Amino acid sequence: MGRNFAIAMAGAATALSVAAALPAEAGEAKVLTGQEILSTIIGNTIDGQSGTAFTEFYQPDGVIRGMSGEGRYEGHWSIKDDTLCFEYDQPYGCHKIGLDGNAVSFINETGETDGTGTLIKGNPGNL
Repeated sequence: MGRNFAIAMAGAATALSVAAALPAEAGEAKVLTGQEILSTIIGNTIDGQSGTAFTEFYQPDGVIRGMSGEGRYEGHWSIKDDTLCFEYDQPYGCHKIGLDGNAVSFINETGETDGTGTLIKGNPGNL
């Protein structure tokens, strides 16, 4: 996902992932609809990797509160059709979201996965 992230606090994020991860289900990743993105991703946190590590909480009001090795940051999310769109200092683009249990995939416009993460219930990192 090409964001300008450095390595996030891996130990704390890993502990949060293990302690607060949503239950995983075996099976194939399902590509979420816009409504499913809203009901599944929004209001929760993704501890992920996209070139570098990040942790992001997606607030219901459209704000992203994140943390990487560079510290805390903010952005905005929106849903366009069946994609989750990101804006940080500038528009970042939209991705389809794949979900297999609590494993998240960010799927770009060419169908390639360019980021992955773990879905964590709520905002356990107080972002």
